[in-house]
Amino acid sequence: MNAPTLVSTDEALMQHISEILIELGILQKYKGFTYVKEAIYLWMNTPIESDTYKSILKIVGQKYSIGPMSVNGAIKNALDAAWFCRTVNKNHKLFEYLKLNQTFPPLPSEFVVAMAELLTKYK
Repeated sequence: MNAPTLVSTDEALMQHISEILIELGILQKYKGFTYVKEAIYLWMNTPIESDTYKSILKIVGQKYSIGPMSVNGAIKNALDAAWFCRTVNKNHKLFEYLKLNQTFPPLPSEFVVAMAELLTKYK
């Protein structure tokens, strides 16, 4: 099985993902913002397999010369910062889609999958 590789980015889609993340209240000043944007894009453009999220973390990590767990940690940091600093827009349709309680932020993997599925529906 071949590992997925970075595909040439669709600038309009990447811009749309950025706008949605900003609309959600996730700040661009965090490295996790860039990583989650890349991960969502890759999830939308990668055949789904059982280890896809881990593969995507690895690909993003290779692009930025860091480990996959560092990518996941940076994404979690950006989500947590938005959630706990009250900059996240919990009224956004994404959070209805996740059906989460309002106490804890989503896990990075849940967030990436939900964002990709939501964006695919509204493409």
